[in-house]
Amino acid sequence: MNQTFINLTSLRSDTNLTLYGENNIEIYSAFFVQTTICIIGAILNIINVIVLSHKQFEATPYLFMTALSLTDTGILLVHLPSGWARCGTQLRICQTEIYKQLRVILLYYVTYIGFGLGNILEASSVWITVLISAERYIIMKWPHLGKLYFARYQGKWQVFITVCIAVVFNFPLFFTLKINTSVVQGPNNTKRHFHYSKLTWFGQSPYYHTFTWIRFICVQCIPLITLCIVNFMLLRLTWSSYHNQKAHQLSQQSYMRRLSLPMTSGIDENNETCCQSIPQALAYVHILELIVPRSCIKCRPYSALYKHFSQLLCLITSTTNFFLYVGLNRNFRECLTGLCHTRRKDKIFKR
Repeated sequence: MNQTFINLTSLRSDTNLTLYGENNIEIYSAFFVQTTICIIGAILNIINVIVLSHKQFEATPYLFMTALSLTDTGILLVHLPSGWARCGTQLRICQTEIYKQLRVILLYYVTYIGFGLGNILEASSVWITVLISAERYIIMKWPHLGKLYFARYQGKWQVFITVCIAVVFNFPLFFTLKINTSVVQGPNNTKRHFHYSKLTWFGQSPYYHTFTWIRFICVQCIPLITLCIVNFMLLRLTWSSYHNQKAHQLSQQSYMRRLSLPMTSGIDENNETCCQSIPQALAYVHILELIVPRSCIKCRPYSALYKHFSQLLCLITSTTNFFLYVGLNRNFRECLTGLCHTRRKDKIFKR
């Protein structure tokens, strides 16, 4: 008789690879709260993509917003199984043999696919957000340069190049972890199989340590500083444009009104990214160890909770763009309402 047990490493998209004891709050939150956030967020982002795919949203900012919704959908779907894999003995469903076998599959997925893919999508989402803010500022400050460098076909290439850079940059993370299996002889000639994640040679090397710091700078620090600066400049430019609006011609006023809605959404997206980047940046294992040393055994449960909740904050941020678009973008709201009315009419006619 074979029994399978799993020792699950905490696998996060912020390259945090540390083993810690199971915490009831963390396990319940990962299984129920994280699953709910991922499912609802993925549905809302898919709605964003459907609405933004209509012809009236042909401007380059909407192309970037569509790409951002796609990457956020990927982030949520990639992290969905990791919440199920954290299920422990505290829940009855997790004690069944079927679920134990499922956890083994989920562990392999999170270790060999989810960890690296989550990093790629996270970096893509952050850099596309920076791209949105840069496009908004340039098109507001220098309209002729915006039309020259941010046409729709150029925007497609910019998104494609951004994603390719994210793939190449985070590709080493696919070689950071591996699955080990240990067999322990139990009573009555039973064998217990323990599956656990372990760092590879690369994961234990100083190269990986250096890579995590480089990634922290490129994915967290530089985008955070850039978004803060661009946000301030956008707000100042908007305030100046508002006061000088009476001196502009009618055509210029109309042009500014067309830009205001995407720009407002872009500013709020930037603010969200800033809010989630700060706590998530501090959750990096090498950075957190500077604040909470390894020798502090009592601090480990609290550090684990902090890492988990910073991850939840990142996932929540990936779900909120839908509410921003509905609340601030009238065209998005009208298109969404029209789609809902069309679906209702189709159902009535079928009846």
